[in-house]
Amino acid sequence: CVAGALRQLGVERQEAVLLMLDNHADHVVTWVGLCFALGVQVPVNTAYKGGIFAHIVADSGARVLVIEDAYCERLAAIADQVPRLRTVVVRGGAGDALPRDRFDAELRQLRVAGRYTLSAAEGRHGITPEQRDAGIVEGESLLLYASRKLP
Repeated sequence: CVAGALRQLGVERQEAVLLMLDNHADHVVTWVGLCFALGVQVPVNTAYKGGIFAHIVADSGARVLVIEDAYCERLAAIADQVPRLRTVVVRGGAGDALPRDRFDAELRQLRVAGRYTLSAAEGRHGITPEQRDAGIVEGESLLLYASRKLP
């Protein structure tokens, strides 16, 4: 389960975890998993970049960020301004834009995240271009990857 994966990443009870995810089923699954892990969601508007993004990340005090691969370039641009952030979980890609000197270069799939199948309602109506651009595919889609800076 996602809650167990977040616990393995060191998320503790009442710890802030940043979520910068598009609107899709994986966002809900991640949020519910965070609730079961007893973490506190800090939602980040996906339009944020630069100074406001750096302020939200730094001010939250979070050590963990779950982010769409499409927004990793924005994180790379502010990496030096958010020293407390240690673990980045990337959805929908490998996080190639992340600076390897700031976050561990080894990406590993979260063992318990697995794959999720789109609901029947989504399948009935098909996938919109926006969902496809966000990395959602019909059938199964990979949920999470994690990059972790080791102590």
